[in-house]
Amino acid sequence: MAYDCFISYSSSDLKFAESLYNKLSEQNLKIWFDKTRLEPGFDWYKEIEKGCENSRIVLPVLTPRWKNSEWTKYETYGAEAVIPLIFEGAWENISTPPLEQFQAEVIDFKSLSEHNWKRLFNAINRVIEQPIPQKTNKIIHLHYRTNDYFVGREKELIRIHEELHSNPTASLTQGRVRVITANGGYGKTTLARHYAEKFWKCYTQIFWVDTRLGYENEFAHIHDLMYPDLANIGLKESDKASRILQEFNSQEKRLLILDNADDEETAVKWIPKSGGCHTILTSRFAGWSASVKTFPIWLLDKEPTLQFLQQRSGFKAEGDELEACCKLAEKLGYLPLAIEQAAAYIFKQGRGFGFSDYLEIYNEAEKDLLALRASSGSTEYPDSLFSTWKASIQKMPNGAKVIFRLCSFLAATPIPLDLFIKNGGILAECTRMMEAGITDCAENQEPEKPSKFLIRQWKDALIDYSLIHQLDADTIIVHALVQGVERLSIEKNEYNVWAQLAVILVNNYIPSNSSEPASWPCWRHLLRHVEHLFNVFEKDPIVSVPVNYPKQLADFYFYKSKYSNGLVYAQKVVEFYKNDNRIYNSDMLNAIHRLGYYYERLGNYQEAGVYYEEELRGREQLEGARGVGVLRATHRLACLKGLERNYEEAIPLYESAIQGMEEKMGGDNYETLITINDLGWLYYRKGDYQAAEPYYRKSLIGLEKHYGLEYRDTHAVSHNLALLLELKGELDEAEKLWQRAVNFSINNFGVDHEDTKLLISSLSDLLVKKGEKEKSLDLEFLKNKAYEQDPDYEKTEQFAIDLNNLGLEYRKIGRINEAEICIRKALLYDIKIRGGDHPKIAHRLNNLSSILLMQGKHNEAKDNLINAWNLKNFKHDITSPRILYVRLTTAILQKDSTGVYIGQLKTLFSLGPLPDYAEVSATWEPVHFVEYLRTNLGDDNSDFLLALADVTNDFNLLWILDKYDIWKNQEPVSLDVAWSN
Repeated sequence: MAYDCFISYSSSDLKFAESLYNKLSEQNLKIWFDKTRLEPGFDWYKEIEKGCENSRIVLPVLTPRWKNSEWTKYETYGAEAVIPLIFEGAWENISTPPLEQFQAEVIDFKSLSEHNWKRLFNAINRVIEQPIPQKTNKIIHLHYRTNDYFVGREKELIRIHEELHSNPTASLTQGRVRVITANGGYGKTTLARHYAEKFWKCYTQIFWVDTRLGYENEFAHIHDLMYPDLANIGLKESDKASRILQEFNSQEKRLLILDNADDEETAVKWIPKSGGCHTILTSRFAGWSASVKTFPIWLLDKEPTLQFLQQRSGFKAEGDELEACCKLAEKLGYLPLAIEQAAAYIFKQGRGFGFSDYLEIYNEAEKDLLALRASSGSTEYPDSLFSTWKASIQKMPNGAKVIFRLCSFLAATPIPLDLFIKNGGILAECTRMMEAGITDCAENQEPEKPSKFLIRQWKDALIDYSLIHQLDADTIIVHALVQGVERLSIEKNEYNVWAQLAVILVNNYIPSNSSEPASWPCWRHLLRHVEHLFNVFEKDPIVSVPVNYPKQLADFYFYKSKYSNGLVYAQKVVEFYKNDNRIYNSDMLNAIHRLGYYYERLGNYQEAGVYYEEELRGREQLEGARGVGVLRATHRLACLKGLERNYEEAIPLYESAIQGMEEKMGGDNYETLITINDLGWLYYRKGDYQAAEPYYRKSLIGLEKHYGLEYRDTHAVSHNLALLLELKGELDEAEKLWQRAVNFSINNFGVDHEDTKLLISSLSDLLVKKGEKEKSLDLEFLKNKAYEQDPDYEKTEQFAIDLNNLGLEYRKIGRINEAEICIRKALLYDIKIRGGDHPKIAHRLNNLSSILLMQGKHNEAKDNLINAWNLKNFKHDITSPRILYVRLTTAILQKDSTGVYIGQLKTLFSLGPLPDYAEVSATWEPVHFVEYLRTNLGDDNSDFLLALADVTNDFNLLWILDKYDIWKNQEPVSLDVAWSN
């Protein structure tokens, strides 16, 4: 069915849209309006797409909300005609570049005058009287059919359309060109084809050039299509092509798509440089000059990938199959062509073959599956993933090929460029090997190391052909499937050599002392690659991985307090030394000690004791009864006995260790001082605080004197002493110790380190005891920031609750900006954790709105409250005080609907006693809101009095409203009506 008009609006502007629909319907116009068209169970995306396609005119309800919605713009931009209707805001603030061409049609509906309605009806009739545009007349030459399963690129389509319609800049291409760049399989051609499909009404003619067939040949073919009478009169192809290029430089608004452009040098002379033609290129080449703006595309998001897999395969995934679908999407790296091929393969196998079946086959035959050509559903893509990427790789210089091949063995995560710069010798050897072949290399001749400049040039070559992506000046990333293609292309007799070189490359880059904070920035990107290589070749030991891999991983995780992550590596180090040498040596005993320490930190004291006692026996064999290593092992075993509350065994062990250390190492030695602290800790744990304090103070004085305040353990002992002082009530000294410990930990380890978070919590609790609430809140704010930054910290519902409560506490003391930050974050985490329709979302929106009202941001507050009220799961708890508060606030801000809402409240009051409101009101601090109403509406305004009654829980005040007609004449509203939808 064809429609005259399609109403495009933001959900917050439903009232405007409804009034528009009602008025247009009175004129017997056929209107597509989602509230009358969409029913439960509809595929709303397809229905709206169909509605847009079948409507002559789009009427955008222009407000700031319309401009901020991606979907409203997607609805509007592809229309045959647009009549912009301003309902709120100024044109320059709410319009977008594609709407500028319709500025002459703009109607200001901020005043709903009869004159404006008449203008609108006349404008609609003018369009309707014109012939309906036919797609076949506009699409002159277009390769491929559109992909029926296109999904997940709507934002990209909007951006391309807006950029093509932006005001031209003084450059070669006059701002009307965009180059969609990515390697093969990312969906460049599909995106360009769908752009033509979505926006065909915006252009008088659309042309497609397959550059692989030759620019001149394709342009000449377009000439023959446009001028069939001149096709066979003997014109040279070059003359035909020149004439068409000249035509494309005219003012006619056309769309030209140049697909698969190799590079800028060959493409640039075929790009129209003036006039009304818009040009879209697709290219694997990303190194275009500044005069031609590129539009890089990346992978699909997770949800559209899952949607595509199920739609294209015809297989509805549930339960285990849905989990398999998610795993498949992740394994294929959300790459469009790989997803298309997998789904097409599943579809072809027929009923009973699902995602888990494909995963099983993929693990066995990855290379064969990657070598399959795509089906016709993917715009008839001519090549397999394997062949398309290999074609790009072959264009690279040998040095770039070496970097790419070594990258193929690493994890599909950010890779530091420094990894190659600091391994110039390996790159040189590999480049020679790439040129001459492994067996032909002359080992007696050392090749020249490449310069930093040359290595960066190799990196740039890979970027230019989209084989890798540059995240910043010093970091690159490679897609997992591209890595797979490169690994699978290596000859069998060379594979192990290249794998071993990748292992050596990374091993050379691993910091020598991973316990030092100075090494941690290096680990930020290196960590995943070390783990990846270790785990891959642990399972498939085709090459040897040095013990340095698990050893440094165990050290790094231990000093980052990530004990669960590091335990397996500590176990592997011990296993390595025991397999290599059955006789105890220093390295083996250090590894045994570290493993015991891991178990201790994880609370497995029994297992820790096994390794500590083994270490002690080994040290005694190596050093004798009173060796330094024996004293250290005795100290560690004493700590463990203390944790087990076995004080009778622990105290003699401590005293023996301290006596021996003072004799052998001196009383000011670091290890002696730490052991003294630990004996103090034992007495503290035992509850003997008087005995504990002298040991703590002796240890701290020694550490401060001989090692200073820039030493980690100085602050660990400070923390212990501060805990003791807090118990004794000596809060000022405890605060000083904790404050300097917090400062040190933040500066040296970062706010997300476990030590930092522990110290912040301790200091925050102390400040609460001292009555310094504001300082405490700032520390809690810092701690929550630390948890946000920690990728290993699970953000639970409680985390969102804590953020919300922190925001409310900030609101109480008038720190409104901090309150807003916390509550906004709580809202975002709740949406992510609970889902957008959970009742808690309404509570968060309500809290945020109270902050926004205090800041004078009334429109945003209103939008949030309307969104809160529209949540289905929130509406039905009609006796909740929160419901009343949200609904009342919404009523006040919408003003014109107040009477209806007062009737609803009156009906609620008639239900009987409401839940106790006083405690909740105190938490919300709604007094600010009531004061806002009194100031803006007056003391005798019915809305203000209602709010006052609401806040004070004194509904006796409602008798005052009897003098207002709005209350007297309002009949009670049926709950079925008032609380529906």
